[in-house]
Amino acid sequence: MNFSIAQHGIPLDKSLYTIDLKNKVFTSESNYIVLDFTNCTGWTFTTGGNCTFDTGYGCTFDTGSYCMFKTGDNCTFTTSNNCTFYTGDRCIYHLKLVPLIPKLFYIVLATFIVPLFLIKFLEYLQTVL
Repeated sequence: MNFSIAQHGIPLDKSLYTIDLKNKVFTSESNYIVLDFTNCTGWTFTTGGNCTFDTGYGCTFDTGSYCMFKTGDNCTFTTSNNCTFYTGDRCIYHLKLVPLIPKLFYIVLATFIVPLFLIKFLEYLQTVL
């Protein structure tokens, strides 16, 4: 089984990832890694964002944003936004929406809750003064 794991053009420090060859699982919280598992099938990858993958078929990915995937058929992807996919057939794609929730919360807060609070506060000041 031949594969390579690099970051910024040099092999990724082994302390920054775990790899289980028996169960075909690769895990790292690192960003900007390049994983070349071209002829490897049935692997599961969990990484940060801005990663590049070249794999065989039947792989599963759970990644951050801005990743690029070149894979075979029957892969499953759970990613954040702005990823690029060059895949075979019958792949499944899931978009993580969790990063959007804080943004939506602040939009709702700024649009509705803060103005409502200010109106109530000004009404209160008028009664006190």
